[in-house]
Amino acid sequence: MRARVAGILLAATVATTAGACGDAADAPRFDAVELSTDRATSTDDLRGRPTLLAAFATWCTPCERELPALEEALADIEAAGVDVVAVNVDGPGVGDDEVTEMIERLAPSLDVWRDAESAMLVAYEAIFMPHSVLLDAEGAVVAAWSGSLDPTGDDFLAALASVG
Repeated sequence: MRARVAGILLAATVATTAGACGDAADAPRFDAVELSTDRATSTDDLRGRPTLLAAFATWCTPCERELPALEEALADIEAAGVDVVAVNVDGPGVGDDEVTEMIERLAPSLDVWRDAESAMLVAYEAIFMPHSVLLDAEGAVVAAWSGSLDPTGDDFLAALASVG
């Protein structure tokens, strides 16, 4: 019964957040570090190109499935004119080497930001992991997905087409 209720709540959350195309709001700002360069970055740096932010954590089992799916769909997503940034939201107790190992194993082509303060989760009011947010070129939130994102799903492809 609990699993059924959790599934219903998840479906309701996805349906509510994924349909936000008509009333896009500015993306909340958060700071992170680009893992490959150790350079400070923020959502301000994304303006000018649509971007999918995909929050993940090393402890997150659904993230273990979503990251390879994003890797597999990366060429199609980029062909639609959208960048993908995987945002690690593990706390400071998890080392960069653990995050790097996970990415190299599951999705080596993704750009990765490290958000050791989990600011993305707070900024986007994430209640499930993984949590993904699609931003347009002006930095407005077009759609969001709580729980696993299917990069071949109709809702994602429609949102992708609306910003590409």
